Order: sequence, then structure tokens, then C-alpha cells
Amino acid sequence: MTLANVSITGGTNTGALVGSNSGSILSSTVSGVVNGVQNVGGIAGVSSGTVASTINNSTVSGGYYIGGVVGMNTTSGRIIGSSNSGAVSATGNVVGGIAGWNNGVVDGASNSGTVSGTNIVGGIAGYNAWQVLNSTNSGSVGGTYQVGGIAGINLSTLSGVYNLGTVTNSNDATGGLVGNNLVTGTVVNSTNSGRVFGTGSDIGGIAGYNAGTLSGVINVATVSSPSGPVGNYVGGIAGRNATSGRIMNVTNSGQVNGFTPVGGIAGFNAGSLSNAINTGTISGGTYVGGIAGVNSGSGVITNSTHGGKVSGARNVGGLVGWNNAGATLSSSVVSSGSVILGTSDNIGGAVGANQSALVSNVTVSASVSSPGNNVGGIVGMNNATVSAVNFTGTVSGYSYVGGAIGYNFGGTGSG
Repeated sequence: MTLANVSITGGTNTGALVGSNSGSILSSTVSGVVNGVQNVGGIAGVSSGTVASTINNSTVSGGYYIGGVVGMNTTSGRIIGSSNSGAVSATGNVVGGIAGWNNGVVDGASNSGTVSGTNIVGGIAGYNAWQVLNSTNSGSVGGTYQVGGIAGINLSTLSGVYNLGTVTNSNDATGGLVGNNLVTGTVVNSTNSGRVFGTGSDIGGIAGYNAGTLSGVINVATVSSPSGPVGNYVGGIAGRNATSGRIMNVTNSGQVNGFTPVGGIAGFNAGSLSNAINTGTISGGTYVGGIAGVNSGSGVITNSTHGGKVSGARNVGGLVGWNNAGATLSSSVVSSGSVILGTSDNIGGAVGANQSALVSNVTVSASVSSPGNNVGGIVGMNNATVSAVNFTGTVSGYSYVGGAIGYNFGGTGSG
């Protein structure tokens, strides 16, 4: 079925082909304009059935739960092999290039249209409560809160997804794939190559805020924010990794820059971070690290590697800017040729400042320098435990400069 140059206007449950679908819509194409208030889609307003091999080329707009293909995809709904190229916009919340709200399955979908809204904005689904699989977004995605290249909020599973579109947000929770990944949310085997830019907090190449699981994900794009007193919690993979968050087997090669804290993998880590690799250039103000800007409390970083340049003002480290409050950094490497630069105090090849925390089994091969104080090959300033470490490279600073630790007060260093 083909509908060309349609003009559809409605209230709730509005679609170019069907207002509400509980059957099957197959191999259909639509172009024109679709506008409604709630549950508005280029193909169907609401679907509890199957929508497969459909194409929407129409402009879709409305208030809430707006999708390029389906506005609301219910628990039994399946959107398979469908695409959208039309602009999708919402004056309210929950808007996606394929589905505004997804409670069902979206598989093999693609969006190339621009997606814009306020809160909960995604290139494929605004809110994903079940599964988005093997789907791609190449359209630009923009909003004011909880914005992602694939999903604004993820409650369940994103697997095999790919974002190429630019993601922008004027407030918090901006991610190349998901703005806010909730405790039960999982993002696996997925890639972001679209630029990510946010002006609030929690800005990440994969997830802005992560309380769930990120595994086997890759970011190759620039992640950035203004360098002033905004743009906090900026990371190549996650802006902020919460205590319940798990990041494992991930890679970032994109440039990351922000204000504070800034990290190649996570801006702030209070969860589990393991088997991570960063080769991107990292820059920021305070608390800047090749892996994490801040590793705090229950945060554990293991088996991770940084290679490249890290620069900032104060509390700058090749792996972690500030390791504090019981956190652990172990079995990690700053690889040969890395450059760690600061303009003030507490600059270290591995950790800028280590306070009430553990650093162990760390190897650094780098050039470490700052015109300030407390500059060390391993740790700039330490009042906790540093053990089984190795440094090869050069260290330069103004005062309190050491091959292992710049300034050790009340701390323990060994091996």
C-alpha cells in the first residue's frame, strides 16, 4: 500500500495509515504530513500488532509519544525492517525516529530523519522499555533533557545498534546511544560514530548517565561540552557511571573535552569499570583522566588501558584524575608515548590525587609535566596506598616532584 502527499490531522492515536493497529501492516509507504496530540506515527498512532517493511517519508509532529513509524508500540507490538526519513518533532515528551514509546520489539529499523523534542528524545525510540535490535540512526537528534542517538531512556535492551547522527542537548543526560540508561538497562555490541554535544551534566559517547550495563560498546566520535562552568561529567563512554553501573569490554577513540570531571571512559565512576581501552585525546578543567575523571566510593577500575594525551588544570592523571573515598584502581596501564599535562597542582602519570583510596599493579610509560606542584610519575599527591607500580618516562614540575609520587603525606608507597 502506498499513500502519497497525505495530510492527516488528529488528536489521540493518529497515523497516516492506521490510528490503532492490532493486526499486520506490511510493505507500505507513506509521504506527506501527519499531525496529532498524543500517540502519533507516520504509519500508525498505536500498534499492538506487526508493522513490517514499511517506509515513512512524511513529516510527523505532535505533543507526546510521537514516532516516525509508530507513536506507541505496545508489549505485543513488533516493528520489523521499517524506516523513516521524515522529520519527527514533539512539543512535549517522548519522541523517536521509529517509535515514540517502545514496549515491544523494534528490529532492523533505520531512521535518517531529524528528531527533535523536549524530554526523552531518541533517534530510534524516545523511551525503550523492551528491545531495540540491529537498528541504525543517521538523523540528527536534539532536545533539552535525556537525549540519545538511539533512545532517550533505556529500561531494557539495546543490542547491535549504531548511531551516526549528531546528538545535541541543552540540559542533562546526553548520549551517543542513550541519554539515561536505567538500572535494568543493557547496551551491548553497539557503536556510536555521531558527534555528541551537551551543555548540562552527564554527557557520554554511549550513555550520558549509566546505572545499568554497557558491554562491548565502542565510541569513535567527539564528545564535548563548553569549557566553562557547564559541561560536567563528560566521558567517552559514559558521562557518569552510578554505583549500580557496569562498564566492561569497551573502547573509546574519540576526543573528549569538557569542564569537570572528564574521562576517556567515564567522567565520574562509582560503579564497576573493567577491560576498557581509551586512545582518544582527553582535555578538561579539573579532575581529568585517561579512563575516569573521578573514581569514587565504591568505584573499581581494573584491567584498563589509556594511550594518548590527557590535559587539564588540576588533578590530572593518565588513568584517573581523582581516586578517592575508598575507590580502587588496579591492574591498569598508561601505554608508551602517552603525554600527561597539567597547568596547576596534583598531576600524575596514573593518578592526579589519591586520597583514602587504593592504587595497585599499575604501569606507566609517559611524559608527565606541569608548572605547578605535586607532580609524580605514578601519583601527583597521595595520602593513601600505592603499591606494585612501575614508571618509565620523564617527570617535570615546580615543587614536590617525584618519579613515583610527587607529594606523599600520610600515605604508603611500595613496590
